[in-house]
Amino acid sequence: MSIKKCLHAILMGIQTGSAVYLILLAFSIQKHPPTTSNIISVMVMSGLIGIVSSILKTLEDRFPFLVSILLHFASVAVLACCFMVYNNWGFLIASWHFWFNFILIYLFVWLFLYLDTNLKTKKINSALAKRRREKEGK
Repeated sequence: MSIKKCLHAILMGIQTGSAVYLILLAFSIQKHPPTTSNIISVMVMSGLIGIVSSILKTLEDRFPFLVSILLHFASVAVLACCFMVYNNWGFLIASWHFWFNFILIYLFVWLFLYLDTNLKTKKINSALAKRRREKEGK
C-alpha cells in the first residue's frame, strides 16, 4: 500500500470514527466527560480501523464477502477492546450491553458507508452516461 493510500485510509477512518464518537457523546452513551486521552485514542483507533479496512479491501477478491466482513468485524472488535482497556473501560468488555452497542454501531457505520458508496457510484455513472450521450450527439 502506498503512503498516499495509507494516509487516505487513516483520514477516512478518523473522519468516520470522529463522527461516531460525537454521536456517542450526543446520545450520552459515554457517561463521563471525554478526556484528551479519550479523544486522541479514538482518533488513533479510527485511523487504525481505516488502515485495516483498506487492507481488507485490497484482499476482498481473495475471500468471499462474508469472510471479509467477519475478518473486518473481528479486527475492529480487537482494536475497540484494546482501546477500551487503554481508556480504563476494560471492565465493560464483559458486558452484553457493550457488545450490543458495538454491533449496532458497526451495522450503522457499515450501512452508512454502503449507502454513501452507492450514491457516489450512481453519480459517477450518471456523469459517464451524460458524457457518452454528448459524444454520440456530436
